[in-house]
Amino acid sequence: MVSEHTINLLSIPIYQQMARIFYVDRCMVKWAGMLLSEHNEQMKEKEVKSNGAR
Repeated sequence: MVSEHTINLLSIPIYQQMARIFYVDRCMVKWAGMLLSEHNEQMKEKEVKSNGAR
């Protein structure tokens, strides 16, 4: 009886799109965090190498 009155939000295209964007964003945030930390490590290594070269 309750299910007749509740609307399944994922049956509405706009909500499907929002959910998809939300999940993609969460994945991208994870990836961005990983890439940034990797990039920082590489920059540190370069600094150490260039300091040692002088």
